[in-house]
Amino acid sequence: MPESNLKIKAKQKMHQHAGSSPPPSPPTIQHRFDSKTSKFTANVKTIVPHVEDHEFELPGSSRSPVIPMIAGAIAGSMEHLCMYPVDTVKTRMQAIQPGQPVYANVIDGFASIAAKEGIPSLYRGVSAIVCAAIPSHAIYFATYEFVKKSFENDGHHVHAIGGAVATAAHDAVVTPVDVVKQRLQLHGSRFQNPRQVVRYIMQNEGIGAFYASYPTTLVTTLNYFLQLYTALLYG
Repeated sequence: MPESNLKIKAKQKMHQHAGSSPPPSPPTIQHRFDSKTSKFTANVKTIVPHVEDHEFELPGSSRSPVIPMIAGAIAGSMEHLCMYPVDTVKTRMQAIQPGQPVYANVIDGFASIAAKEGIPSLYRGVSAIVCAAIPSHAIYFATYEFVKKSFENDGHHVHAIGGAVATAAHDAVVTPVDVVKQRLQLHGSRFQNPRQVVRYIMQNEGIGAFYASYPTTLVTTLNYFLQLYTALLYG
């Protein structure tokens, strides 16, 4: 085939790429001799300039906070279910009550509680924290997405501010339930269920008792969050 015809076909191929993408460079034609057939062959190569990458979303996808809310609620519930026995031992080791056995370590705490009180004792109050985990984690991720959308850009400070506000909203929901949970986890607790704890606190200590540890919780969680995002963004 004559070289001029090859160039015409190559140009026609180039026009097929027309649109939003930049036009390709003129084609280069390389001739090669095939010793088996004793013929020349031409190889047309078209060099396409670099095209910047763009983000694409699947059809029907959106930035709605509903999906993060559902995912966060499920993840939070599973987290508390799996780690609740550890939290029970930690709570007892931190708040030693009169007549409570002293545990040498976490493993000793597991063994002692399971042997003397039964394995269900490791899960006293788990229903309260799981019920709180669903709205608290849903609110966390929804707040995070909402704050991010409130800013025009998507800089590092936006993620930090969004996470801080989301953490404060999460802790506002989970702190009162955490108080109820800890009262049930203590050794020799007089309460049988979360309802009894709530009733006792409302009648004898007032609603403020549910949020007595909220400032301390914020200091702890916000400090952790800032260190985490600093490590992730700048590490």
